[in-house]
Amino acid sequence: MFKELKGRELRDSAETFSRWILRTARTPSPVIGINGHPGSGKTTLASRIKENLEKAGKRTVSFSIDDFYWSYDKREKEARKRKLLDVRGPGTHDTRLAAEVIRNLSGAKEETVTRIPRFNKWLKGGKGDRAPKKDWQIFKGRPDFIIFEGWNLCEAPVNDNKIKSPVNRIESRLDPDSETAEYINSRLKTDYSRLWKYIELLIMIYTEDFDDVYRHRLQQEKELRAEGKEAMTESQVRDFVDHYQRWVQHIAETLPETADIVVEIDAERRIKDVKCRQ
Repeated sequence: MFKELKGRELRDSAETFSRWILRTARTPSPVIGINGHPGSGKTTLASRIKENLEKAGKRTVSFSIDDFYWSYDKREKEARKRKLLDVRGPGTHDTRLAAEVIRNLSGAKEETVTRIPRFNKWLKGGKGDRAPKKDWQIFKGRPDFIIFEGWNLCEAPVNDNKIKSPVNRIESRLDPDSETAEYINSRLKTDYSRLWKYIELLIMIYTEDFDDVYRHRLQQEKELRAEGKEAMTESQVRDFVDHYQRWVQHIAETLPETADIVVEIDAERRIKDVKCRQ
């Protein structure tokens, strides 16, 4: 089923993954997780899977864990104690709200209206903020499928012994004693792990080379710029990705062991290999 995908661009694989989801999912309104590092193409893949499931007659809703980032004011407040938290990224999600939205969708009646937040990364001078409620996504009734995508879905906590020292220049400057890293890891052990339990099937997009994470995010920003949209510069991308390095590398080392499907991609976001546990 997946051999045909080798050499393709990731975004052209949605039909195959959609067939797998339709064949494999077992529960009503299953949550299908799509994990991928920043710039990997997970959002485009999620959108195309949604389109394919809807073509198959399935009511489908899709959203990102990015939509559940704390508000700008909340991040500013928390960053007074832990400087790394002023950037949307590790440890700055409202996991309770995400779980509430998933529960509402899963248990919805025909007339139930679920409001799903949106996050606008260009508000507050590019630091991002939760969009006004009038701009939130609205879904009525109970979906057949819930597509939930995000860079850290199903991430396990890091071994405490590996938290003790900074991994790059950003952490050395802003978190030299690893206090913020320890805080994020404590959340992975508690509220994040509770959120992950809602995910029935997980597709992971993966690269062995962390330098590809920079390349993929730069490609994404260039595509935005070509469309006339705001985009980060190369130095901004470097700073942004550095906030994620510890956690993305940990995900790459551990999540392939538990994900239902692992999709390995190359520097051009073409598929090198697909491994399926089911």
